[in-house]
Amino acid sequence: MKALTQQRDEYATLIAKYVKNEDVVTKAPLKKDPLSRDTGSSGGNNYYENHDLRNMIKMDVTRTYQEIKFFDHAKIKNLLVNILFIWSKKNNSISYI
Repeated sequence: MKALTQQRDEYATLIAKYVKNEDVVTKAPLKKDPLSRDTGSSGGNNYYENHDLRNMIKMDVTRTYQEIKFFDHAKIKNLLVNILFIWSKKNNSISYI
């Protein structure tokens, strides 16, 4: 039971770090062109890179075992997207692809 609580706490921390921050677009002026695909780490480009990554993951999750009802629920799809997004951000050298 203690291990489960620890894992849930860790997941909540990762959600706050990687997912919740993506919901807020910085109001600071962009230092680079937001349409640029430059891999620099400015706040603006990072937001768009993360947005593109989440969209790619969402497309794959949408195609995952749709014949099984479990995978057709919006809550399950959202959990899968969040887990894959967090994994991708934590394993940046491998990334999602």
